[in-house]
Parts: sequence; structure tokens; C-alpha cells
Amino acid sequence: RLLQACPGPEQCRPRRSTFALPLVRLVTMGLRRLSMLWPRTLRWVALRALGAQVSRRAVTEEPFLDWGYADLFQREAGSFFSPAAFDDFTRLEDGQRRLHRIEVVTGAYVGAYCTLNAPLTTQPLTVIAGCSALPPGTTLNPEEAWVGAPARRVPMRVGEVTLDAFNVPSSDLRRLRRFEDLQRYLLFTLLTGITWASLLLL
Repeated sequence: RLLQACPGPEQCRPRRSTFALPLVRLVTMGLRRLSMLWPRTLRWVALRALGAQVSRRAVTEEPFLDWGYADLFQREAGSFFSPAAFDDFTRLEDGQRRLHRIEVVTGAYVGAYCTLNAPLTTQPLTVIAGCSALPPGTTLNPEEAWVGAPARRVPMRVGEVTLDAFNVPSSDLRRLRRFEDLQRYLLFTLLTGITWASLLLL
């Protein structure tokens, strides 16, 4: 693959991909736009084929994940990742942009409009509150809450929350996915109808 994580500084050498890299980004961007009309299962298959390690039992999707960097993203079952969260897989090191991985583990919560900066591995029962931005190089520990931009650690009581908090039974998960697909198709039909009606009225 053209886009790969850096295992260490000595392996992080820039590649000569002046034309290939923009081409990959263009193709994956087109696929991601078209995929909005695909069933969710098919989008998951496409992400896996591009290298993303996303569990099939993940409750939410990652619509803002750039498919060109799919092989740098890992998400385990039982994690919550808001569809409105953002990932930044690049980091400035020694005057050059390096690619690193982002891993969301079981029991972790990533809220809406969060920004995760690679390299990053969440921890069990870690909460990243909505609209928070983790500074590059942040080290997370289990049972922590991070809030703000830049995010700071705040006290949190886990209480009776367990690692199964974000697991959904298979039957409920199938119903949820069918409902999401139906909602997406209805929205697409509505927007298409409004667009054509506006053109006809001009």
C-alpha cells in the first residue's frame, strides 16, 4: 500500500509517490461518495478491503474517515466512535509529515466533533468528550475523561459502567442497520427531488 504507518523513526522515510498518492486519494474519495448509497454491510466490506481493521459489530460508522488512510485505522467491537468525529493520521516530525495509526479499543468512547491525532491508542473506559481535541502525543490511561480543546484530563467516576456498555445484541444491531439504510435512501430521494424540482422551476 502507498499509505502505511511508521513502525519507527528509522523506517519513516518519504516515498516517491508524487502522482500515485493524489491518484489514490482521488479514487478513494470517489468511492466514499458513492458508498453513501450502498448498504452499510457493503461499506464495511469496502473498508476492510482497503485495510481498515473495523469490527463488524461496531454500532456506529465512520463517515469522515478518509478511505485513503483506511489501513491506519483500527476499531474494536464494544467501542463507541461518533459518526461526527475526525481523525488526523499525520504528524509533523523533523520537518516532515509522518503517518501513524489510531486505535479505538473496547470500552472507549469518542464523542461528536472530536479530533484524534495520531499516533493514538485509546484505553478501556476512556471518555473523550464531544468537541474535544486531543493534542498530538497524548498518552491515555484506562478510566480517564478528556475534555476541551486542547483536551485535558478531568476526574471521572466509572461507577457501574462495564466494558460491555457499547455492545448491542446481534438482532438489535441488524434492525439498527436496516433503519440507517432506509433513512439514508429517504434522505437521498428527498434531496434529489428538491434538486430536480428547483431545476424545472428555473
